[in-house]
Amino acid sequence: VLNDANPSVFLNGAVGLLAAKRDEATARAVLGRCGKALSGKPSVELLRVVQLALMHGKLESGDVPSLSSALLAVYPTEDHAQNRELVRLLVYLQEPRAAARMAEQLKSDIPLEEKLHIGAYAGRLHTGWETASKLALLNFYEQARIADGGYSVSAYEEQFARDFLAKLSIPERLHLLARGERWPASALSVLAKLPADPG
Repeated sequence: VLNDANPSVFLNGAVGLLAAKRDEATARAVLGRCGKALSGKPSVELLRVVQLALMHGKLESGDVPSLSSALLAVYPTEDHAQNRELVRLLVYLQEPRAAARMAEQLKSDIPLEEKLHIGAYAGRLHTGWETASKLALLNFYEQARIADGGYSVSAYEEQFARDFLAKLSIPERLHLLARGERWPASALSVLAKLPADPG
């Protein structure tokens, strides 16, 4: 399976192989073959096999240091479904350079539902956020709160925003509060999460 030249045979076989042998060695063997295919245009199926290998092999970023760079090199693609899988993988691997890429996507003209997907995962990326990328994410959260999508969407987006805002430093939170007219909803969320004595 691992050496079959037909991509479909490899991908289908890899799923079965990973289900049957849930160990690190098998996962690494599958990822090795996947890595060679990432240099082109990765299919959704390929990216999901990468996810399965990481999960069943219990592998994290430090275990596969070259994988996040390979994934970042192809993100974003012109295919929304591929980008969703890439965002999941980049956040799981805690690739710091993904923050700037996600911020660029939030400022682009991609559909709102794709931006919502990025916004849902962005708060789980714990590294790589510079001032410009943080501002892009804050602006998106403000816009998403008033987007037409029903109560459930706005409630989820509020929780995503709170998760991200909780990661801001105290000086950053105070800065946001001082400019509350620009980010009113975020300022209220920050105010609710401030410690009793923020200094």
